Amino acid sequence: MSGPDVGLPREALDEIAKARTGEAIRYVAPGSPELGRDVGRAKFGSSGEPDHVALSRSLEEPQRSRVAQHEIGHVIDQTAGEIPHGGLNAQLRSVYNDINNPQSFGKPFGPEQNGYRGAEVPRELMTEAIRAYMADPNYIKTVAPETAARIRQYVNDNPKLRDIIQFNSVGPAAAGAGVAAGLYDWSPPATEDDRFGALYRAGRAT
Repeated sequence: MSGPDVGLPREALDEIAKARTGEAIRYVAPGSPELGRDVGRAKFGSSGEPDHVALSRSLEEPQRSRVAQHEIGHVIDQTAGEIPHGGLNAQLRSVYNDINNPQSFGKPFGPEQNGYRGAEVPRELMTEAIRAYMADPNYIKTVAPETAARIRQYVNDNPKLRDIIQFNSVGPAAAGAGVAAGLYDWSPPATEDDRFGALYRAGRAT
């Protein structure tokens, strides 16, 4: 299938949640048991399998889409067995800063600035890289090609994920200025062009 390198369509988030948890993303009241003090949360059972994904009803676009992508990123990362981050720290931190730093200057912005510590940090870095791949494949394949390749390696052949989502390996076009800034306020495209049953492709051949 030919066409531009595109992110996931809007309905893909619910479909991925359904495929892995049995239900679409839950939208619940702020402060509910599913969320606590968070605005979004992916809940996992004792076996490590995802139980549900919940988002606060108070979220509005574009934040709602950003949080949904992030939580689905956690589902993908955990289902893939926690994608190894070895050798990718610089790229992962660059991506995280690009798409989370509210300023375009100053100190790099990492998970630590969002309150994460210890073992949470690499998981947040990888989850945001997955979010970036789902939102704008061209961006991550340009600025973090080894990270993009690692995600493909652990997702595309995973028996629990390969029929749900595929990350395209086609080489990126040149990334223009402001690509990452667009991810900061990203909303998913309302299109079904890349839907094949339950399979979604993040990026496609040009």
